[in-house]
Amino acid sequence: MAKTDTTPRHGAALVAAAGVLALMVGGTLGLRDPGGRSHSGTSGAQLQAPVATPITATAQPVTWAPCPAELPDLECATIGVPLDHGRPDGERISLAISRRKHTTTPYRGTILVNPGGPGSSGRMLAGSGGNIARGIGDSYDWIGFDPRGIGASRPALACDPAAWTGLRPPYVPTKPEIMQAWLTKATTYAASCGKASGALLNHVRTIDTVHDMEWIRAALGAETTSYWGNSYGSLLGQLYTTAYPGRVNKMVLDGVVDASQSWYDANLAQNVALTANFEAFLKWLAANPASFGLGSDPAAIKARYAAKLDALAAAPGAGGTVSAADLNDLAIRASYGVSTWPADGAVLSQVLRRDNVALLAPDADAGQDNARAGYLAVQCSESAWPGWDTMKADAERQHPDHPLMTWSNTWMNAPCAFWPVPSQPRAAVDAARVTAPILLVSETLDGATPFAGALATRERFPTARLIEGTGGTTHSSAIAAGPCVAGAIADFLEKGTLPPRREGRTADLQCAPVPPPPAAPADPAAPADPAAPAAQ
Repeated sequence: MAKTDTTPRHGAALVAAAGVLALMVGGTLGLRDPGGRSHSGTSGAQLQAPVATPITATAQPVTWAPCPAELPDLECATIGVPLDHGRPDGERISLAISRRKHTTTPYRGTILVNPGGPGSSGRMLAGSGGNIARGIGDSYDWIGFDPRGIGASRPALACDPAAWTGLRPPYVPTKPEIMQAWLTKATTYAASCGKASGALLNHVRTIDTVHDMEWIRAALGAETTSYWGNSYGSLLGQLYTTAYPGRVNKMVLDGVVDASQSWYDANLAQNVALTANFEAFLKWLAANPASFGLGSDPAAIKARYAAKLDALAAAPGAGGTVSAADLNDLAIRASYGVSTWPADGAVLSQVLRRDNVALLAPDADAGQDNARAGYLAVQCSESAWPGWDTMKADAERQHPDHPLMTWSNTWMNAPCAFWPVPSQPRAAVDAARVTAPILLVSETLDGATPFAGALATRERFPTARLIEGTGGTTHSSAIAAGPCVAGAIADFLEKGTLPPRREGRTADLQCAPVPPPPAAPADPAAPADPAAPAAQ
């Protein structure tokens, strides 16, 4: 998120201005589970799913070469895998993989890594091996990969690069024309995905990537592999160790998905969880009035944010002014974790204290089509999604109490109600098969993958232990965590040791959460803000 890729990818301007993420805020990592296009209830009941079962992967030569400049100090290669794992001798597609090779002894084998998503490129995450405490990561080969259809893997998923660019309507459909504008986006984008992505679109479910991971292991010539998965990557890990229990040494799962929950129900839970985290961000802004000039009252800052959001929604402005959707995206990003708070606070301060904050680039979101297509291709084709009437009713029910995420999440996933590929049950985990030790990491107030999912996963897998970042709000936090979490991870990767398992439904080790970075000094060129109450 990785920090696994928790990058929001929908806002163009403001989000780009702050280095803000965008699709994951409204999409990726934020896990949205299936309910059923024909389902008429208010929750997305998971279809009866078969347990993940193995396929036989074939060894193949791998030719490593230096990666492109954007992947420094890594080696890159490609391997071929079947488009349809049910037809191993049929059409092949290519996966782009990366390696950070071990530099110390004893050599402890490979660690396959995935940053989450779905829809996130994963080759860069191989570089995170250098961040493990005591240099333990240097004794492993860290293997990253771009999942099928994503990044440098070929063919690449595509739908419509122009669909989400420019000034977008407000997320909250206060007028019929806003509702219709977003519905048109959803239906046309789904249709475009069907036309542009071809046969690949029907072969990008989670189980397809799980089998691709087995092909990567076989290509490397490794009898077994360890695994590190962030966010959605934690689901990949649970399914991989179910299908291939004898191939797994140890696993770190960070920002844990509850494999028993439908994507749609997970969405509804996420809408609730992220609301509280935005409140934490506002309190932090209020605790740093000298840096942001917004005063020391979080309620007053929230009121100004809401007023600005309403003003942008009522009069979006001409010529590239930041939209209400962009401002909403910024608030959502801040709710994913503390690492971006200084940048988020600086941009929010600029928006609230000054007029005419312009888009940096009208097409800033155009490059995110592959990630958005990858996200939807997985989510929409797994299990059954509710029809649009159910999605709309749930959004209207949740929005009054949880306005931050509800409509953003709804529109991000609305194409699933019109998806051109039929839904299939998502493969299920079977903890009884699993013997490998599993280290789970989650912060108490993780809004993208709520802590309840980590507790459920710990309960499901007897070989699992859970580290809790107590009171923290950061999603997929392990790489940025302090010495308590970092030391436990290093011990696990070095010696295979886990914290003792406690009785009951609880974490096995409680650590301090990821702290927010220091607030930046105030901008001396910024004008005074007469609307901000004085710091107390």
